Amino acid sequence: MKAKRHPDPSRNIQQCARNFAGQPIQIAKKPHSPRCPISTIERDHNCPFFSRDLKDYLNALLKNPAPVKDVQSKSLPFDKLDVYHMFKFAPTSLDDGVGEIDGGDGDRQTIRAVPSKGGKPARFDTIIILHNADAEATGLQGVYSFICLLGTG
Repeated sequence: MKAKRHPDPSRNIQQCARNFAGQPIQIAKKPHSPRCPISTIERDHNCPFFSRDLKDYLNALLKNPAPVKDVQSKSLPFDKLDVYHMFKFAPTSLDDGVGEIDGGDGDRQTIRAVPSKGGKPARFDTIIILHNADAEATGLQGVYSFICLLGTG
């Protein structure tokens, strides 16, 4: 039985984080694919190195990270993850208006990573993340992460 959605759309999402300008990043209260095996994530999202990169990322968060050469020989302490296919946020303006939201009216953007299903094509959006204050939204100065979510369609 499918869960009923609340008539007030704001009650169907949770705010789990804020971007550097303080605007909320919102995800659904329930994952689109709960307890999804990591091997399925790698296959359906066409990201064969997901478990390798996840190990590197989690290791980097440790107070005393293990040497990189040792990380890949270790197992992850879990083999399934909850997968959310989209999140919403209000991007900051591309000019230097601190905290100003594009369009000035609270425009929200939805980022999707949805594998193909039932004949519908996959959709994997690309996002660019500015890592520090030296990064510029309209140039290549500073530190960025380019996240391209590719699908097999």
